[in-house]
Amino acid sequence: MSEKTIFYAETVKQLERQKRVRRFKPMLPINGAFLIYEDEKFLSFCSHDYLALADNPVIKKNAIKHLLQHGITASSESQDLYLTCQKELEQNLSKLLKRPSALFFPSRYEANATILATLGHSEATLFLDEACHPSLFQGAQESDALLQRYPHGRLDRLEHYLEDTQNPTKIIVTEAIFSSTGNVASLPTLIELAEHFNAILYVDDSHSFGVTGLDGMGLCAHLEEIDFITGSLSKACGAYGGYVACSEMFRNYLTSLAPTKTTFLFPPPIIGAIEAALDIIPEMEGERKQLQQRSHWLRNQLKELGFSTSSGSTPLISLEFETPEEVDNLRHFLKEEKILVGPTRSFFGEEVSSRLNIALNVCHMPDHLTRLIESIKAFQKTSVACS
Repeated sequence: MSEKTIFYAETVKQLERQKRVRRFKPMLPINGAFLIYEDEKFLSFCSHDYLALADNPVIKKNAIKHLLQHGITASSESQDLYLTCQKELEQNLSKLLKRPSALFFPSRYEANATILATLGHSEATLFLDEACHPSLFQGAQESDALLQRYPHGRLDRLEHYLEDTQNPTKIIVTEAIFSSTGNVASLPTLIELAEHFNAILYVDDSHSFGVTGLDGMGLCAHLEEIDFITGSLSKACGAYGGYVACSEMFRNYLTSLAPTKTTFLFPPPIIGAIEAALDIIPEMEGERKQLQQRSHWLRNQLKELGFSTSSGSTPLISLEFETPEEVDNLRHFLKEEKILVGPTRSFFGEEVSSRLNIALNVCHMPDHLTRLIESIKAFQKTSVACS
């Protein structure tokens, strides 16, 4: 082994011993409900393509149209130039989200990390729920602001911290639907706190955009008191990228003071895909109601099996276990039953996650949900027999 690589090789060995090496596993999607994995057909509950738009023929056709019209990339020698169709698309998104302006980023992660790092000046305090997405913590930690975490959902503790802070700029940061727990934030209470303490309110709406709210525009669009709405275009939108919707003043602040490496340019085919998705999403009220009904049914079935699930009827359901080993055992059992569920990573305030997330989409039929429930019942019987 070369001396220059010893540190890295030893680190990888340690990760392997701890079973922490991240390995990418190829798969071939069939539709929103099924995929080919390890040469076998699996029922999948690990996709956040809630409306199954990633394979929508109208969206693919519009992506191809933009590819033929504008080419593969929108790269430019000048960082101040971008495609007219992207400007028009950002204007369309800002109208749908009822905000003066919108701005695209290559991903939700880069959007949150870049925005909070730019907003968090030396006389600001960022208040984050401990269950917030890692991108939000990444941005907060890279900023010049003071970071104050509060226990998940404990808005009484948040109020206490807001009272104690000495910094003039206060920024409350949350997710509308928490990607780690599936819980829905109490946005009315957060708005009251923001107004009382003259704080900026920043909400990541990634997991509700497309699947809830008026015309599917999420939980935040109709709440004008929210200063920043961020989200993902790779979930219910079935495309790629992230966004922020805010005031024109804040948009100018971000584009002018964000790190110079930040790119806001989108490939033309992606612009075409998002354009078509934004046209389709408001018309999918029937699919949203179906998704909510099936999410509600699945939650009730899981409660009958003894699980305490997140409230509401959103398509992201989180199951909590006593130990991480139970999560691993159930995931392995379901894999043997040809069912895939997504991993849940721990958040700030907990060493290891003891939760398992289940994501529904419009391709999941009642018999698919029944198959999942019956498999979990079989696992529980097996666990009892072995104990």
